[in-house]
Amino acid sequence: MTAPWTASQAEFPKSVHALMALWGGFSEPQQAVDGCLEKRLELDLRRPIDPASVDPQTLVDAMQPTGDGLLHHRVNSSGRVLTFHHSIMLLTERRVLVVSDSSVLLHAALRPLINLVQQWEVDVEWASFMRMNLASPWSPKCEISDIMAQEYAELKSVFPSGHPYLTGPVDRDHFFYFVYDNIERKIPNARREEDVQINIYMHNINVPCQDGNISYESLKNIQEVEPLPCATEYEVLRISGEENGTSFVSFETNAADAEPSNKRVLENIERFAPDRFSMVVLQDRDGHLANRRHVFGEVRGYSILSRAVNHFGEGYAFHQAVYVRNA
Repeated sequence: MTAPWTASQAEFPKSVHALMALWGGFSEPQQAVDGCLEKRLELDLRRPIDPASVDPQTLVDAMQPTGDGLLHHRVNSSGRVLTFHHSIMLLTERRVLVVSDSSVLLHAALRPLINLVQQWEVDVEWASFMRMNLASPWSPKCEISDIMAQEYAELKSVFPSGHPYLTGPVDRDHFFYFVYDNIERKIPNARREEDVQINIYMHNINVPCQDGNISYESLKNIQEVEPLPCATEYEVLRISGEENGTSFVSFETNAADAEPSNKRVLENIERFAPDRFSMVVLQDRDGHLANRRHVFGEVRGYSILSRAVNHFGEGYAFHQAVYVRNA
């Protein structure tokens, strides 16, 4: 599908024009052939809402510009979960989270979702957009440059005070991360910021013919959100195929306790036995360094290929490491 710009060039901020001059101009992707594995959009709300009271059709309508269609939806203890063909959405009391594969033009849902949040009469206090790239942002082999240009223009237009980051080696596994921070910190009884976000991206998985009672074939194209005992915590698991025909698994949790998080990370790596995997930990300003170190420990059978940390904003840290299977 084509990916038209949401507005005329003149409507975008000057910062967008400056970057476009370096990025490759305002070309319009024709086939939306991307060079990434997964995209993630998060909107955190300033005050809680009741997810069960939100009409799911309004969320489906917000996703319509992305070209993705709804399969089914349900309500669990974490909130409302909508499963699309190539995306999964979780609406909790204070968060809208959408995770999708590379075929989905996820940035096209940003304005509709913002409009929907405004209808709920609540503000967005934090927003982030992340994509995991396998190719250089300027690769001529796909339309990643044009698509990322659109993503940045859309993000910067909606959140002018937001900032973009690139972490990792730009010619292989790396991340583009955009952050908008409007959290009110200078107010009485401001909450401690102790959230954590852990993502694992596993490439070329090696699941045996039988994984417990689950066959390998049934593991393909899975998208799941599992609530955790703490009402605000969850796990997201997505299994799909890469363009080269190999399998890809992503896992995310926001569980704050390092011990269970580390256990779940290791369980998934052992279960899927990837040839390589990338791990990302986003640490809030009041998060404990010990928790991060606990998660980024040694993994039996793997070596760390690269590791980096990016500190930004109000004391946040974005940790990234790439592991490869030992020969």
